[in-house]
Amino acid sequence: MDTARKLLAVLVLSSGAALAERPPLQSDLDRCTNAAQSNGRDTNLQGRLRLQMLIRPNGRPYAVFVWSETGITDRLLERCLASMPMLWDLSPSTLDYVWPYPMSFVPGGERITSGVGFGSTTQQSTPSAMMPELNVPPGWEPLNVAAAQATLDIIENATIAERGSAELAIHRYPAAIAAFRDALSRNSSDKMALRGLAQALAESGGDLKEASATATRLLELDPGGEQGHEAMLRVCVAVKDDPCVFTHFNLANKAKDLSLRWLVLRDELKPLAEQAAARLRERGKAQANAAGPAGAPGAAVAPGAAAQKDAPQDPCAAEKSDELQALCVVKRCLDEGTVLYARELGEQNHVEYQLGDWRAKTVSPGKLLVTRPISPRDREKGGGQHDALWLVSVGDQLVMRPSNPEAKQISLQHNRCTARASR
Repeated sequence: MDTARKLLAVLVLSSGAALAERPPLQSDLDRCTNAAQSNGRDTNLQGRLRLQMLIRPNGRPYAVFVWSETGITDRLLERCLASMPMLWDLSPSTLDYVWPYPMSFVPGGERITSGVGFGSTTQQSTPSAMMPELNVPPGWEPLNVAAAQATLDIIENATIAERGSAELAIHRYPAAIAAFRDALSRNSSDKMALRGLAQALAESGGDLKEASATATRLLELDPGGEQGHEAMLRVCVAVKDDPCVFTHFNLANKAKDLSLRWLVLRDELKPLAEQAAARLRERGKAQANAAGPAGAPGAAVAPGAAAQKDAPQDPCAAEKSDELQALCVVKRCLDEGTVLYARELGEQNHVEYQLGDWRAKTVSPGKLLVTRPISPRDREKGGGQHDALWLVSVGDQLVMRPSNPEAKQISLQHNRCTARASR
């Protein structure tokens, strides 16, 4: 069974769905495009739309809106399309998550038909909407706030915290904050409301002390959970605390309940964490240069040099050989990615996978084969071996080349050192 079919098997599963379980169907999109044509609107549809789905842990979308649009300006069509995911069952997850649904549109054309004794007639064929591959989410692109706010659809049985999350997603901050406060007045331990309130206050320029206290409360409720670290990370971004950003991004990525919420980290938060790490490195270099050679008489101490201890140090530089340094770098870039990949694989195959120790084998001078074993915890349940293999070249630059499909998927989707990887 190929990957697409495996995913489809996951998509039709759901826990406690109120409606009949089913995946997205082409007929859902056709219903909206046909309605647009029958009403004489945009019969020559051509362009792209990207929906954003806010999804419950059981896989049921609770809110949908248009994230971006190119060449499509029909709000009635967009609202129709935004309502369709409410019928779908998608992949279950440990936490609620977001997932994009990009569509491409091809215009209809003239179709000539012939009839016996009646000559020929010309009809306009309907425009087509192309379904995406759900298991291959596209990269990030800017939010079209006007389109998002004009097309937001929220399911009728949404909780107060879910409604707040939907308003937060389209940047209606006052409405989101009001909803989160309402939810917390009813249940002070509502984790979605705590996470949302911390984010809304941080992003909107609200009370950052309250935002920090809210994120701290969430961390106290669930110290190892993804949500508290995500909330605190957003607060750290707002207060420009780079070491804090770096720390909580890493902790969020390692959280056991991350599941499909990894896309939020990749698209929204990874760029912010990378910027924070870059600033920390530059700050460390500047302070080192200002201090001068170690032990030199009269060496200057840069203002704020004490903060340098917070900057992440490169552990790979301490390794004694090129091979050990190369293995260290590969692990730094891809260790978290292999963890995320194993989780995704387990969710697709309904098999729990375990990760083995990293291995490196020299295959020729300056070239190593680096392996991360990924195997089913219970082999009797199936799942097969999915070891990830990279060929690593060591020279002036370190180059990692995926050597099998598993490594390619990890490198494309979960590589923390994208600029250093060869795909």
